[in-house]
Parts: sequence; C-alpha cells; structure tokens
Amino acid sequence: MALTKITGQVVDTTTDLVVGVTTVGGGVSAVDGFFSGIITAVGDASFSGNVSVGGTLTYEDVTNIDAVGLVTARNGIVVGSGITLSKDGDGFFTGIVTATSFVGSGAELTGVASTENIRTNTNATFLQNVSVVGTSTHTGQITANDHINLATGKKLSMASDVFKIYHSTNAAIINESGDLLINQSVASKDLKVSTGSGPTERVKIEPTGNINIANNVNVVGVSTFNDNVNVIRINDTQVGGYRNMITNGDNLISQRYLDTSNTGYVGTVDMFRTSTPGGMSATKQRVADAPAGTGLYYSLKITNGSSTYSVPSNSNTIFHQLNSLEGYKTRMLSWGTSSARPVTLSFYVKSSQTGTFAVAIGNNTGEAYYQGTSRTFISSYTVSSANTWERKTITFEGDTSGTWVGIGTGGSLSVIWDLGSGGSYQGASTGSWQSSSNFRFSGAKSLGDTASATWQITGIQLEIGRQATDFEHKDYDDVLNECRRHFQTWYWGDMNGSNSHVDNFTGGTDNNAATLIATGFCHDPDDIHVSAEFCPNMRSRTPAVVDFTDMRCISGGTVYDNVTYVQGNYSSRDRMNLHIDNEGSMTGGYGAALILKNSGSKLSISCEI
Repeated sequence: MALTKITGQVVDTTTDLVVGVTTVGGGVSAVDGFFSGIITAVGDASFSGNVSVGGTLTYEDVTNIDAVGLVTARNGIVVGSGITLSKDGDGFFTGIVTATSFVGSGAELTGVASTENIRTNTNATFLQNVSVVGTSTHTGQITANDHINLATGKKLSMASDVFKIYHSTNAAIINESGDLLINQSVASKDLKVSTGSGPTERVKIEPTGNINIANNVNVVGVSTFNDNVNVIRINDTQVGGYRNMITNGDNLISQRYLDTSNTGYVGTVDMFRTSTPGGMSATKQRVADAPAGTGLYYSLKITNGSSTYSVPSNSNTIFHQLNSLEGYKTRMLSWGTSSARPVTLSFYVKSSQTGTFAVAIGNNTGEAYYQGTSRTFISSYTVSSANTWERKTITFEGDTSGTWVGIGTGGSLSVIWDLGSGGSYQGASTGSWQSSSNFRFSGAKSLGDTASATWQITGIQLEIGRQATDFEHKDYDDVLNECRRHFQTWYWGDMNGSNSHVDNFTGGTDNNAATLIATGFCHDPDDIHVSAEFCPNMRSRTPAVVDFTDMRCISGGTVYDNVTYVQGNYSSRDRMNLHIDNEGSMTGGYGAALILKNSGSKLSISCEI
C-alpha cells in the first residue's frame, strides 16, 4: 500500500479506511475512522467515536483519558493538584479518599471512623467516637482531652498491682511519688468509705480532719502519737469502764462450792443459775476446762443423766443469770425508746451434741426468768463439732418498745440459754422482739434427748454494739466484790484445801479471830443480838439469811453450840443485826461473838434478784 500524505484536514467520514502511516498536519476529526498504521497529528485530534489501537498508544499532555482496560504509565500519573501516582507505587491524595476496605499501617490517616480495627505505629487522632467491641490493648500512653467514661457495671482493670492516677501539679489526686493525696475542693464534703447495698458507712474523713471509724481499729505494730490522743468511744461505748455487762462470765467466783456435782434448781457459779426437771437427774459443776489461748480457766458443765428424758410441757432445762442485769448497768442501752442500741452476746460453748440451740434475752424484772418478763428476743447458735470449744457471737437489736428498768438496782435484763424446755416456753418467731416470756423455738436441741449428753459454757460477754470483742478479763477483786454485792457467805475451810474458791473469812480448827463472823451482846439468857458487817455493801437494804448451819457463840468465856437463827430485826446495805436463840443458858448483858463451829459451818446472806 502506498503512503498517503494529507496536508489539510480530514473531513468527517464514516467510510474511509486508511492503511499504513498517516500524517496529519492539521486536526483529525472522525466519527468512525479506521487506521491500521501510525497516525501523526500535528494539531488536535478529536474522535467522536471509538478509537481502537492495536499497538502502543503514545501521547503527551493528555487532558482526559477514559480507558476501559488497563492503563500503563511509564513515569506516574498526575491528576490535577490532588492526586499523584508515582512509578514506585506511592499514592498521594490531598482530598478525601473513600474506600470500602483498607490495608496498611494508617499512620497518616486522620478523621477516620470505621467499625474495623485500626493499627498504627505512631499516634492516631480520632475526631469522633471510637467504639471497641472486643478487647482494646494499649502498650503506650492513652491521652484524652475529655473524660473517659465506662458503661454501667464495667470495670477498669489493671494488669498488675500498680494503680496510679497522676496529675503533675500539687493538686494531685494520687501523685507520682507514691503518696496517696486526695484533695477535696469542696470544703463541706466528707471522704467516705462505705460497703454493702445500703451502703453502710465504715470510714469517714471530715473536712476538719476528724476521722470516724465504724468498727474496731486493729494495730499490729506500734502506734506512735506526737500529740494527745482523745478517744471518746470504743465499740460505741464509753472508754474507762468495763465493756462486759456480765459479771463472772469466766466462772472464777463460786461461793457455793460447786466444784462437785449438784442437782435441782440451784445456783451454780456466782451470778448464774441452772434449772432442770427433777426427773432428768442432771448434774452441774464447775470444771477446769476452757478453750486454750483465751486466758480462761473454768467452765460450767451440765450433764444429763444416764437415760433420755422427755421434758414436760410446763418444765424447763435452762442456764441463765441468777441475777438480772441491774438497771444501772443497762441504762445506757436506752431500751424502750426510739434510741435503743444493739448489744452483742459472745461466749464459748462445748457440747457432746451438734445442732442448733436456742438463746434469748428478756426484760426480766422478777426473781425467776419468767417473772415480770413481757419482752423477749429469741435467737440461735449452732454447735458444729462435738466436744470441741467453739465461740459464738449473736447480735440483738435494741428494743424500741416494752418496759425496761432504766436506772437503779432492780432487775432489768436477763440472758437465757435453753437446753430443752417444754412447749409452754416455745415462741412463734425468732430474730425479733416479741411480747411474750418465751425463750425457745421449735426444733431447738434438748439435752435430755441423749443419755449422758454434756453442755459447757464460759467466756460469757454482753457488750454494746454489733461487734464482739475479745473476752474482757476483769480484775479478780472487782469481780469478787460485784458478786458479794448479791451474795456473801462464810465457810469453814483451809484456803490451801481442795475446796478453796474465794477469799472468804475462814479459819483453822480452833476458836481464833479468823473464824469471827459477828459480835454483839446477850440480851437475855435466851437471845443473842449480833451485827454482821458486809464487805462490800450488799445490793439492797433487805438481804436475807439463806443458810445458818452449825454455828456457835462465845459469851462470858463460855462456848454455846446450840444456837439457832431466829430473824434479822434490822439490816442495811453495810450490816445486818441477827437475832439468835440460845435456849436460855446464857447470862444477859454479856458480850457475845458468833463464830464457825466445824467444817460444816456456814452462814450465807443473799440479796440476789
């Protein structure tokens, strides 16, 4: 085919077919032009139809390219001032890039909002919220220009035991040096530590610097104070007095010589009493058995007989206070008012029977546990291991109703441990105050259910508050004097003998001064008037002689053994005048002395509640 040279313009044609090399000096315009060779256009080339190039298309300074297939550029592609694609594969965009997916470091990305994970090797800035469904792991710092909010119920967990909230100024919450500094900018607000659903306030630091602690403060090491320490209350009660409202809770004082067996409704150790039905044949005795490491030595032990015993409905088996707590001991409880305060009972128990036992508190104002009782609170405790000392603590809420002795020496409060009583003493509910004299609940353990069953108790303590403290070991003389306010006795005996129990007025085998009980005069041959002094003073002005056994009188140098107690014709809290009958053999007007006669001699005077 010959070469065709066109110096002018090729006019629009739909039928021309050019084969070979075509050189166009001017512009090329065609609707459907077909060229099998090379086309060289000096001017513009405009094609309104399709242009098919079988070989390589070479072009310079092209404004627009609409390519259906692959476009290959030798030195990159530049689109205006916003996009540059280099021959090395780099892409540079000054505007917005919209993509359905992204793979890469994203180090230079800004304003990204995506539900997909984004990993960066340098800092990343997010202009909108970032939601993380799974775990977010950070190896470096997290900087927030606003609050970090956690959803309700979510936690901020630390991988180690180090937790630090740091601020570089002196107003730090927790500073970097390790000091815990909690600065309260609002002067009227307290710093509080609370627990529970209530919540219950445990610790409070007031703006003034006062610290209020709800319960005990335990210090393992040495506490050093550079100034005075003012302690107002411990365990919600006053400092300086005894915490334990119970007297002789460790069984140290036993003026009745109950180191041997005893049966019936009798006193046990001082300030306590047991009651068992006669048919039960139970024994009670003080024994040298107590939990180790407590400082306690004695316990009171009750033992059932060799056979089982079903307690009648109107009978009871109990251990309780012989003397109700006097009003002066319970006045700070404010029971019977809206300000009633709780008390906590604690004790050590050892029983051959396991299971749940009953214990109660009542407003006992009478001689016995049921006399004058109109309000009771029945609770329980469980013996888990047989023949093992266990400590029990029970909190009784204060009674806002009922009648309670607020002051004085009259009976107010009594604690009753049930050991198997009949239905007449069984209450309908437990765990709250009720208007009744009941002290047992249905199903409580009974000592009579098992032959030779045993029950022991010691370390009895009743204190204000909901926290039980260690048993308070009171001064021995203080406890002895407290017991003697209610009961005083004079025994024959040797303090080194097996029956020694308290420091009583005891002597030897002769009529020496140590056996002296009272002095006075012979009113006439029949009557002796002597005055016995009490040490300490008795609880009330009306004590009673409860035992006058094998006494003798010395008058005018003569010993008279046939003396009997007639009456006390006058008494006060510090002494009692005894009227004694000598059956008419003495000389009136002579002085007289009342002394112990033999090892069985005993004088006991009581003003127990």
